[in-house]
Parts: sequence; C-alpha cells; structure tokens
Amino acid sequence: MPASMTSRERIMAALSRQEPDRVPIAMRGMEPLNHLWNDPFERVMVLRERFGVDDFLYLSYAWVYEPCVVENRQWKTYGDHNQYPLLVTDYHTPAGTLHAEVFMSDDYYTDRLNLEADQLVPRMVVRTIHDCDDVEKFRYLLAAPEACDLEAWRDTMQRYIDFGRQQGVPVGLYIPSVSGIAMKNVGPLEIVMRAMDGDRMVLELLDALTDWALRWIDYGARFKPDIIYYSACYESTDFWSPALFRRLFAPVHRQLAHRAHAYGMKYIIYMTTGVEGLIEQFKGLGVDALYGWDSTPPGSAGFDISRLKQVLGDEVALWGGISPTFVVERGTTQQVREDVRRHIQALAPGGGYILCTAGSVYFEDEAGFSGKKRNGTPHTSRAYRNLLTLFQAGLEYGRYPIAL
Repeated sequence: MPASMTSRERIMAALSRQEPDRVPIAMRGMEPLNHLWNDPFERVMVLRERFGVDDFLYLSYAWVYEPCVVENRQWKTYGDHNQYPLLVTDYHTPAGTLHAEVFMSDDYYTDRLNLEADQLVPRMVVRTIHDCDDVEKFRYLLAAPEACDLEAWRDTMQRYIDFGRQQGVPVGLYIPSVSGIAMKNVGPLEIVMRAMDGDRMVLELLDALTDWALRWIDYGARFKPDIIYYSACYESTDFWSPALFRRLFAPVHRQLAHRAHAYGMKYIIYMTTGVEGLIEQFKGLGVDALYGWDSTPPGSAGFDISRLKQVLGDEVALWGGISPTFVVERGTTQQVREDVRRHIQALAPGGGYILCTAGSVYFEDEAGFSGKKRNGTPHTSRAYRNLLTLFQAGLEYGRYPIAL
C-alpha cells in the first residue's frame, strides 16, 4: 500500500480486508464537535485538516409515493387524559385506504408523517399495516425511483459524489431498512409474534420492502457511490432470535449484497447491540462490513471482540467497537486510550478494521440531537476531550504494520 493514502483509499482497502497505511478512523455523529462545521462537506475538511482523521459521506434515499396516492392529514385532540395531540393520516390508494395515528410529542412534532422514523415505535397509536390487504395498499407508498420527479435528490447525490472524488472521501447511499420500516408500521411486538406464528403477512411485507430497496440500489448505482449502507438495528437479537434472523433477514442481505456487488459497491450493515448472538449468522451473506457494533453494550458481561475477528475476519470487515456511552462520554482519558489500543491490537492485524464508536457521541450530561454548543464551551466537556484522545490514540497505535 502507498505510504500515504486518501480517506477513500484507506477505508475501501479496509473494507476489502487489506492493510492500508494506517487504521482508518471514520466516525459517526459527534455532538461535542458539531460547532466546528456547518455541513457534512465542511466536517470532512475539519476532521482531515485539524485532526488528521478520515470521514465517510452518505446520503439517504428520497421516499416518495406513487402519483396515484392521495394523502390526507389532520390534527385531532386525543382527549383530556393525554397532553399530546394526534396527527391522523389517511393514504388513499387504488387498493384501499391505509390509516395511521401518531402522538406528536414535544420532541417529535411534524406536519407530515415519516413512516420510517424511529420515534414511531413508542408514539404510534394506530399502526399502518394490519394484514396482507394492507401490504398491497402499502406497496403504493413504495414508488419506484424512476417513476418520480427526483431532480433535487439527483442534484444532491451528484454533489456528494463529486465532492467525494475531489476530496478523496468514500460516499455511501443509505438504502431503506426493510426491518425498520416493517417494525414501525406493524409494531415491534406484533410483527415478532406474527413471525413466530408464521404469518404470511410478515413475509409479504418484507418481500415488498426488499424489492423496493433493490430498485433503489439499481437507481443509485448510476451515480457510482462506493458503498451501500443499510441499517440492521431492528434485526438484532434485541428483537429477533438467531433462527428468525436466519429465516427472515439473511435472505434480504444476500439479495442486497449481491446487487451491490454487481455494481462494484461495498455492502455494509449497521447494528449496534444484540450482535453477539448473530456472529455465525453473518457468514456467507456477502456483507462487506459490520458497522457500528458496540463491544460494551449495557448489561453485557463482556464482548469477546477476538471472536468477531476469528469467525468473520475472512469475509467481513469490522467498523466500530468503541462504546460512545461507557468509554467516550463517561470514561477517563486513559480508558479511552486503552480501549482504542485493545481494539486495534485484536482487530487490525491483516487489515479489515475501521476505528469508530458504536453510535453517535453526545455531551455526557446533555445527550440529544440539538447540536448544542454547551454555552459556547464544548471543549470543557469530557466527551470533547475523549474524542480528541480517541483520534490521537488511533493515529498512534494504528500505523501498519501493527506492533502492539
């Protein structure tokens, strides 16, 4: 490998399980550093020029409905016993009407329902999908990209691609999460119980969503992104048994990975907790990287990270490992350095490791999505200092050949 590589070269080498010049450091969200940039492009430059670390750009698809769908929305008061109003939505399709009702709490307030929002899990009062008939209606909400006016999305995607090539940064396309959308619109407990009972509705819904995701890969491939990025958080053993994962979701990943590889793109899946019970299940799926896994999840007796390398190292790169909560937000500087060293020592030799926290990092006492600047003094926070320590340790310990 060259003595000095671009972030794109470095990350793509690691995703191919090769040794780059050093272990890539490519992070998720970092609230304590948000004041340093105004957009993802400026973030790339700041992380590279100021801290000497890498970055990864990705763009989400644009969810659009078939032109024949008529969407009616209205607000309702849900009664004196609840302080939150309801957003009631009817989707009129040629196959019939879908109906959804969602609490609009103070931290989730919108005038148009996002049917893949994480906030739907505890807030949805009436779920969108109840049976196979509803799946047929829901298909009209899964429009083929080519059938829609996506000029703004196309321009944005091309801007990301052009910037990535000019600045040497990999660009990914975020593909619809089959499991996430299914669970939010059926209900987490409801869909798991129905899957255990062998309900045909579950398979029909997953098939419809998989076909939709494949169409987005076909469409997005024309822009030549480097990576297809898929969130599998709702597929972990936090929800599903290994047997149900193997039956329901392993076929989804095989299809998506095969399609991504046909276009020369890497296929990565994001899963934070509930990973240990699925390590064997990831083999043979065509997944290029397991992204975002947490080696110190809450309640864990200890994650054997060496087993990840032993079982998956020949076919799956590992991207993540450092706990944002227990190491970066709450740990000491020495604990951060030791955890970085431990992960690099166990996972980096031979290539195939990218240093990253399992999820986004927030201020240790102000976690949230606001991007607050901590009264103008973010550098006084432990999370800020520990992020810098993580960068420094990664650069120090991650030079190839690894000698720790």
